[in-house]
Amino acid sequence: MKSPSSTLKKVIAQISMLVVIVGCAAEPMITQETTTANVANSPAGPNTTTQTEAPAVTDNNTPTCAQPDSTNAARCAEMEAAILSATVRLVLKIYAPNADGTFQMEDSSIGHATILEGRYLLTHNHFGLSLADFQDGRKRTLTLHRPDGEVILQDAPFGAFTVVTAAAETLVFDFGDYGGQGLFAALGLASIETNPTAATQLRPGMEVAQVDWNGATAHVDWVRVLSVTETEGTPAVVLHNFVEQGASGGGIFYEGQHLGNNWFRSTEEGANGEILGQYSTAA
Repeated sequence: MKSPSSTLKKVIAQISMLVVIVGCAAEPMITQETTTANVANSPAGPNTTTQTEAPAVTDNNTPTCAQPDSTNAARCAEMEAAILSATVRLVLKIYAPNADGTFQMEDSSIGHATILEGRYLLTHNHFGLSLADFQDGRKRTLTLHRPDGEVILQDAPFGAFTVVTAAAETLVFDFGDYGGQGLFAALGLASIETNPTAATQLRPGMEVAQVDWNGATAHVDWVRVLSVTETEGTPAVVLHNFVEQGASGGGIFYEGQHLGNNWFRSTEEGANGEILGQYSTAA
């Protein structure tokens, strides 16, 4: 089996240290929820850690991809197309065995993932149950869709691909090499370059691309960074965008490079329950 490149090895090494970031105070109240389609069976809330905010960067004279002009519209459109061409929607399902030998669906989740090196998928870990434990009698399947909903792979059983990493908030799947190229490359799907260390360059006010969806079709949102935090050497980015449920695992990109994936979204409420703000966190 072809081994991951040095860049992807660094990504996997960083994943082993990942700790979810949460910022909360007594007033106002901040609540987190995962961005999966099945919140009831999602892992418990993130752990509290110390946050260090980076200094803000603002430049009101530079055109953004959120509001492009003639000088950058083509480049922004090109980056959006590249991001979506390397994005897939996935449906993960777990079936529990019945006493009569049949199976019933126990857990399901919709998320998004990014294709790397023609064969790997990097996404959020949507399950509380271990994906690496295949001795529990359960069946696990994965269906993949293009961003527009077209089916790429239908109900593939776990074991047909490799779970390279199953960390608290991140999964890396390997779909193997076919004729000298990865499965996705063989199917004509694109990959994108990953550079997680570039997240250290981000500052509040800077713009990044974030994969979101409308419940049927994925798209790219150009959003502002609210804050940049770090835990055990792993950057986490708080973004001014409240993504839809099911956007979990979708990529975050800066200058066309993949930095990380959507972790959770948060709602900030006042004492009387009014919504003061909503945002999402990625790492």
